[in-house]
Amino acid sequence: MLYSIFKRRRIKSKSIVFVFLTCFLIWLQSSDKRPKQALKKSNTSHTENFNLKYVNFEKQNQTLEQIISNLNTQYKINNFHFIKQILQEEQAESSKISNNSKINYPYPVPKFLVILIQVHSRLDYLKELINSLRETRHINESLVIFSHDLFDKEINKLIESVDFCATLQIFYPFSLQVYPDKFPGHDPNDCPKSIKKEEAKLRKCINADNPDTFGHYRESTIVQIKHHWFWKLNYVFDKLEITKSFKNLHILLLEEDHYVFQDSIHIMRKLTQEILSEVDIVSLGYFKGKNQLFDPKSLKSVMC
Repeated sequence: MLYSIFKRRRIKSKSIVFVFLTCFLIWLQSSDKRPKQALKKSNTSHTENFNLKYVNFEKQNQTLEQIISNLNTQYKINNFHFIKQILQEEQAESSKISNNSKINYPYPVPKFLVILIQVHSRLDYLKELINSLRETRHINESLVIFSHDLFDKEINKLIESVDFCATLQIFYPFSLQVYPDKFPGHDPNDCPKSIKKEEAKLRKCINADNPDTFGHYRESTIVQIKHHWFWKLNYVFDKLEITKSFKNLHILLLEEDHYVFQDSIHIMRKLTQEILSEVDIVSLGYFKGKNQLFDPKSLKSVMC
């Protein structure tokens, strides 16, 4: 399996370095190892009975935008007792590193692992991912953050039921659900994706003069995925109090339709000792078309 690994010192200012690994996690789009019945509804939206403007949540007079803002600023880590002592030790070590510029890699203690999962609407896939995490060694020593671009009570309830590790839910505040009919969601005056530039100018649709390098115009559904990806990283590195000051931090990026081996965290720790001591983010490899490709000429690979 291919993995891209990002070297990070600050998301906004440092370039991201790709290193691709083989094995250690598996990607399941429609895996024949998953229960077939569980996957039948995996692409079904869970918003049929969901009011886009108001949510039957703790305070019914709040808009969805207000609820998400409150959840992101007044967050609660469930099962915090799993990592309380680990965090105290890590913060003490991070303080030492910050005050001593001569400390070299690898760090004297294992990196604290945050598993950061991007979640949309595929509940049944998410159940399978959570089941795989349940069986993963050392998962109780990690913080699992679920980053949503959809506020769905059924999905939220599933995550709240996790009892084997510390978890946190955060919510992308600029989603299509929050802005269904205006920017950054879909604006009625957006240029159609494949319209010619000349016709776009005649229509005077938004950003008609600036199609992308392929001659296409903005698609809000695709843009949301990209912006959500960057937002969640910035949130963990720059906004989340318990992680933003860490110097000894590892982020493993997953998505709702991924699946992990039982030794994933163990292998990651081993790799840290060998080649990942200066790496902060590990992510699944890239995709081209419908197939995942590996080019040994342009990528550095490591067999594990």
